[in-house]
Amino acid sequence: MAGYQRAEAYDFATFEPKDGSAARKLNTAQPVGEPVRKRNVRPNPNLKIVEPNARQTVKQQERLSAKKVFAVLFCCVMMFGFIAMFINNSVKSTELMNSINEMEVNIANAQSENVRLSSSIDSMFSIAKVENYATNVLGMTKMENYQIQYVDLSSEDQVLFAGESSVFGSNLVERVTEYFDGLFA
Repeated sequence: MAGYQRAEAYDFATFEPKDGSAARKLNTAQPVGEPVRKRNVRPNPNLKIVEPNARQTVKQQERLSAKKVFAVLFCCVMMFGFIAMFINNSVKSTELMNSINEMEVNIANAQSENVRLSSSIDSMFSIAKVENYATNVLGMTKMENYQIQYVDLSSEDQVLFAGESSVFGSNLVERVTEYFDGLFA
């Protein structure tokens, strides 16, 4: 900041013309309508200067402006359409997410209800309650040890009926004869 407080920072001499040639250039009279041409500039070979009729120029400008307006309107309509589609998709995705959350809540409620019902079923069919129902309502009693008959299956593979000595007893012979009688009858 110390450098800006001295007078050397403001050198107004650089803005003044060095010689009188600039003033002379401004005072020289050029015809109005003629462009100022520079001598060292090469012309562009692709540049064509065409002076069309005034009516054709106005019509071309009107067509060009109408095309530009149509293009701008088309772009605006497309942009508003995309914005509307984006908003619509956002609304639908929000609705779907809400329905998914609702279904998850319903599933959680159903699972908790299932657990509650399973525990109530388990409590209804506990051993103590079954015994109580069998004795009080149905009039059943527990079996005594002398009422229990045990089957020993560790011996031979045969089945003995009560009152028979073996599988090849009289009962088998009767069955075979009844079978053949049924075939020939």
